[in-house]
Amino acid sequence: MNKMLFVIVAGALLFSCAPKTEMVTVKPEKIVALENINPADNIGEMCRVTEEGIIHYHNKAEKVTVYKTGFDGNQSEIVQIAKGKGPGEVNYPMAMRLRGDRFLIYDMMMRKSVEYRMDGSYIDEQLVQGDVGFAHSFDVTGDKLLFNGSLQTELAIVDDQGRIEKLIKYKNVQMMPDDGTPFPGGCVRYNAQTNRIVVGYYNAPYRLTFFDEKGEQIMAKEYKMDRKVQPCVWTLEFGMPFPKGDIMVGGGAMYKKWFISSPVGGYDIKDGEFVTNEHPLEFYIFDTLTGEKIQVVKIEGLDSLDSGVVIGATDDYIFFIATDEALKEKYRLSSDTALLLLSNPLKGRED
Repeated sequence: MNKMLFVIVAGALLFSCAPKTEMVTVKPEKIVALENINPADNIGEMCRVTEEGIIHYHNKAEKVTVYKTGFDGNQSEIVQIAKGKGPGEVNYPMAMRLRGDRFLIYDMMMRKSVEYRMDGSYIDEQLVQGDVGFAHSFDVTGDKLLFNGSLQTELAIVDDQGRIEKLIKYKNVQMMPDDGTPFPGGCVRYNAQTNRIVVGYYNAPYRLTFFDEKGEQIMAKEYKMDRKVQPCVWTLEFGMPFPKGDIMVGGGAMYKKWFISSPVGGYDIKDGEFVTNEHPLEFYIFDTLTGEKIQVVKIEGLDSLDSGVVIGATDDYIFFIATDEALKEKYRLSSDTALLLLSNPLKGRED
């Protein structure tokens, strides 16, 4: 066999052995309207799944109210948290996570987490002893807090005393954003089965970085997109900085060894109004051990949404929160924000 033919054959064999990405379609098994929720409140970070439904908060000027919405649509109030600097109070809640029968809310401005029981009784709060930047995404392990920030911090690991054990900063640290500068942040998620920390990024290209529990990088992966996207940048158009453009990895959830990402989405601002950027409504599933993208998932009967985010998964369902006026009309819902219980395409899969 001549050398050129050998190279071609070897390349073909290598390609044929590469993992293939499956294209699957899932069905909404149930759709439940969500009241008392604001899509601008970082939905992917402040909604969590329990056995009975989801808990989420509504951030208003004078208080933060935590609700439980059951899978039957019934909603009840868990607790009202005062705005302030005192014990158990919050000023700028950015994210919420569950730890056993408790929930933690992270206050980005006060740089503390407040902890409550599911019955609404206050337990304690923990101040982060150091600078993790303006962390807009956080997750929990058994005894650690994990942070990703919008200006400075790619990953911070904080122990149960509030001490920073690991701090990885972006190459280009921003103290305050300038109009039009790239948005470096994304989301952080922890996989308890593989003990992997996954950081995804808002900005293109589509990227995931995988770390071990101590924050040591294992691998960084980049995934090809078959369409053009707008860079995600800071805008000061309305006086306060926030990102605009296309968001690659805006959230997601873990299930067994897999990371289920939220759909690519984004928005522009035209004539002072938010305009949704059009993207195919699909989300991706990644193996946290290999970094491979194993599935592209579409939702039966839905081709587009103003916004959508994956918040959790069980053996039976992927829990997906969607916001769209057309969704409200199509399914005759009381709100334009809804929880979709999607059939889980990974059910029974062990490879």
